[in-house]
Amino acid sequence: MRQVVLIRHALPAAVAGSPAHRWGLSLEGRRRCGLLAELVRPCELQAVVSSLEPASQQTARLLAAELRVPVGTAAGLQESQVDAALDWDDPARRDDLQAFFEQPGELRLGQETASAALQRFGAAMRETLVRYPTGNLGLVSGGRVISLLLATFTNRPAWELWQALDQPAFAVMLVPPGKVAFLAETVTVLDRPTAATAD
Repeated sequence: MRQVVLIRHALPAAVAGSPAHRWGLSLEGRRRCGLLAELVRPCELQAVVSSLEPASQQTARLLAAELRVPVGTAAGLQESQVDAALDWDDPARRDDLQAFFEQPGELRLGQETASAALQRFGAAMRETLVRYPTGNLGLVSGGRVISLLLATFTNRPAWELWQALDQPAFAVMLVPPGKVAFLAETVTVLDRPTAATAD
C-alpha cells in the first residue's frame, strides 16, 4: 500500500492586482517548508510533484531539497483558477468561495465548477501515480482542489476543510484503497521559541 501525501502549498507573498495563481512564496512560506519537511520525513517520500503554479513549485522544490528526493511537475494538478485578484476578506468574495464548495455543479468562482476541478485533479493524480509507479509520493497544489478531494474521503465538508487548512498543510492518503490516514491542518505546531528568545 502506497502513501500519497497531499500538500497545500506554503504561504505565498500576495501581489496587489495579480491573481493568486501567479504568486510565489513569501519568506515565511519558505521558512515553513522546513517545518513541513520535518513532519513529512517519516513518510519516506520517493519524489515530490507539484502543479505548475509558482507557490506550489517553490514549495515542492524546497521540500524535495530538504528530503533529498527528485522533484517534478504535472499538468492537471493546478488549483481551480480564478483570473481576478480576489480579496478573501471581502464578504462578497467569501460568499462566492463558499458557494463554490457548497454548490459544486454550478459555476460560482473562476473558470470551472468544483465538480470539474475535482474530476480534473483526481485524473491528474492518477496519471501521476502511473508516472511514478513505486514508493510514496508528495503532491503539492492549492487548498481548494485538495479540500475537494479530502472531502470525498472524510466526513468533513470541503468548505470547512478549506478554512481549516493552513499554508502549508498536508494529508496522508493510503492508495489503494483511497482513505485519509492522517491530516495535519498546520505545520506551525513545530514552532518553538529558541533559548535566546524564550521569556
